[in-house]
Amino acid sequence: MIHSSRIPVLVMEDAKKRSFISIEPSQMDFGLRLFKEVSGSGYYIDSGSISKLSGFLSSLPSDSVLFEDARKPILSKLLGKAGYKARTTYEMPRRIKTGWLAWNDPVPDGMEVLGVAKEAHFPQVQSLRRLSVLDRSGPIGEMLFSDFGRFARAKANPFGSEGFGRIRPGASLSVLLTALVREMLKEKKRYLILGPEYSDFVGPVHAFPLWHMVRASPGKHEHSCREAKASDLPTISKLVSEYEDIDQASALSNVTRTFYNPSYRFLISPGGDGFSLLKFSEGAIGMINDLYVTPKSQGAGVGDGLTRASLSHLSLNCVNVHLNTIYPRARKLYEKYGFKVQYQDFCVALNQNLMARDHR
Repeated sequence: MIHSSRIPVLVMEDAKKRSFISIEPSQMDFGLRLFKEVSGSGYYIDSGSISKLSGFLSSLPSDSVLFEDARKPILSKLLGKAGYKARTTYEMPRRIKTGWLAWNDPVPDGMEVLGVAKEAHFPQVQSLRRLSVLDRSGPIGEMLFSDFGRFARAKANPFGSEGFGRIRPGASLSVLLTALVREMLKEKKRYLILGPEYSDFVGPVHAFPLWHMVRASPGKHEHSCREAKASDLPTISKLVSEYEDIDQASALSNVTRTFYNPSYRFLISPGGDGFSLLKFSEGAIGMINDLYVTPKSQGAGVGDGLTRASLSHLSLNCVNVHLNTIYPRARKLYEKYGFKVQYQDFCVALNQNLMARDHR
């Protein structure tokens, strides 16, 4: 079935009726970004699935697609059987080298600072990592970024606290970003977050929008969701395993740790087919940290119910509610409930695949 004429989403059940996959496309400058969710023990590919996927993609305006397929390479297999071939994701020009610098190593002469005033001071620079990028003539620039374990962030601000760039005049900033992405991929990180100052240079690294949204005065809404109990942890862990594409043991460990943190609260849908994770911060600030609905229940109003429940619970203590999303369909849902985009960053999925239709 296909949900929504404005943002088409393909949801397919496999031939054994044990697993579902949902595919949401988003048009980017570099082609189509596909957001994939899989539920069940493992999607069983048959000719019907291939035919449905081929028909769905042929109606969309691009021959190339990008997507994450880390733990369950189901979409790669489906696309391969539908006539798509793998392509190189992050291409680096020849003769480019990288090296790591200490925070107090000297800065090469003539470098321009990207995204912050040249006279700004960087008091937190000791906490940033420095990647130097060189060609045959010497340093062409460097990226300073914050390391958060599974993801890295390079966002310029007046203090340089989350990262910024330095570049030789006339050099390619896209080369710097590609070099950083390739290094983060070696370290098996999952995402790189880039600030809006890089918007003109993110094409070669296939970045997509990360929307930061906010709503004031959340208010109470009717809903049938409930606050999760300890007995719900296995159910939520299964959903988190699907959502984050991690194994269920890791998901259970993460969910259990979060459940007993007083700053967080899980809500669960009546049928156990979706959850939201709320975070309460100081200053009457709340956040919808995560909201997920399993593929077989997408399009049935579960996300609406969880959104209403989340706003109702947050209204008890919070004046403003924030959230982040990379999903175009989720953005439309949140806008329906009064959220507005506050600002936009860019997100690079470091383990994404690039495939293109083979016309031979």
